[in-house]
Amino acid sequence: MAEQTMAEEEMGDFDASMYKINGLLWGAQETKAIINNEIYNVGDKLGEAKITKIDKNGVTVIFNNKEYILNLERKMDTGTKNRRVRNEY
Repeated sequence: MAEQTMAEEEMGDFDASMYKINGLLWGAQETKAIINNEIYNVGDKLGEAKITKIDKNGVTVIFNNKEYILNLERKMDTGTKNRRVRNEY
């Protein structure tokens, strides 16, 4: 058992910065995630981590008996298109 603990310690932490969620897909049967331009399902391996959940907020993985969440980045439109501007004089 000590050998397994030593091996887990050598693996370190999951480096979430290596992965970017490009999108999430909802189908009738399952949800998929597009990560680094590749399509993944729940149960797939992401490097050495296992994907355990895909939802509207992102992707949950288990690595070295720890849970990590890759959050979906949401970009806010800061442009003026379709925005009403009211000028007061």
